Amino acid sequence: MDPKFTTIQIILFLGAAQGIVLSIVLATIRKEKNLANKLLSTILLIFSVSILVHVLSHGANLFSHVVHEIILTNFFMLIGPLFLFYIEARTQENFKMKRTEYLQFLPFFICVIIVSLSVIFSLFNFHFIIGVCTGFLAVHLTFYITLTFNKLKSHSNKIKESFSSIEEINFKWLRLFMAGFLITWLFAMIFDLISALSDKWDYVWLLISLFLYLVGYAGLRQPVIFSILPELKDTTARKKYEKSTLSIETADIYYDKIKNFMIETKPYLNNNLTLPELSDSLSMPVHHLSQIINERFNKNFFEFINNYRVEEAKRLLRDPNHQHLNITAIGFESGFNSVSAFNSVFKKLVNVTPSQFRDSAKV
Repeated sequence: MDPKFTTIQIILFLGAAQGIVLSIVLATIRKEKNLANKLLSTILLIFSVSILVHVLSHGANLFSHVVHEIILTNFFMLIGPLFLFYIEARTQENFKMKRTEYLQFLPFFICVIIVSLSVIFSLFNFHFIIGVCTGFLAVHLTFYITLTFNKLKSHSNKIKESFSSIEEINFKWLRLFMAGFLITWLFAMIFDLISALSDKWDYVWLLISLFLYLVGYAGLRQPVIFSILPELKDTTARKKYEKSTLSIETADIYYDKIKNFMIETKPYLNNNLTLPELSDSLSMPVHHLSQIINERFNKNFFEFINNYRVEEAKRLLRDPNHQHLNITAIGFESGFNSVSAFNSVFKKLVNVTPSQFRDSAKV
């Protein structure tokens, strides 16, 4: 039978080709975070090959329905662990996969073995086995998506313990990447559950293809997402303070020293101030500084510094001598390194925007 590709299937074919090319580029980049690149490369390759299998199965009848189900069900059993390891490789310095972590691929191999036995030796009912594997896959992916989002949230909190400005390291790309996959997965489940949509899977794969295009576009426009991220020191674990050598008397001295230093020197005007930099300026151990900020000021480093920046911005917004400055200039003068960060943090702390605050101050 001659191949009969629809317009959508041609678009899908191009999307798969895009994904394969990007996968090869990522796998061959020789730079930091190479493991993360290879993991992302593998994820994109799985998506791309899955699209090709779908197109060649429906448009060219190259694969039977049985082969089509086997390949896609088994392939997607790899996606969950790969996503998790990719996030960990992107957010941890010198991340290496341990032997025990390879056990997370065990469901994939079990599924492959059982499906193979049902096809080759007819030991099990094929359609029943595929149904079971598909149901398990839904639970499997849901578990890993939830786990991955929790990992990102945890790491975002860790960032705020060491950095005062997080626009360039807030992992927005990773959250969008995971959100894109989550939306795609929800569509797939809906189409799988509703029998009237069972013959409309081209649209699900079209969404996946669009997802691949966006990944490629982001990679070309923002290559920083594939490069090394700043080293983060683990300062979030409050329980480690239980063994702290910091005495109450020393803590009182440090507390007063920090308050006076912040008022007199205004280090927060440095828009890229980090915890180690402030520690050096104060001649104070990083872990002690972190402990004082967490326990005495009841804030993480990000909140602590940006609270001072907001107070500085409020002073400038009220000052008649600074009325010639626009809101953007006020933000930069106060230590923020972007307008969006200024507006977001200011509104969160003051409950009004900088513009609204300035207008109310004039009344």
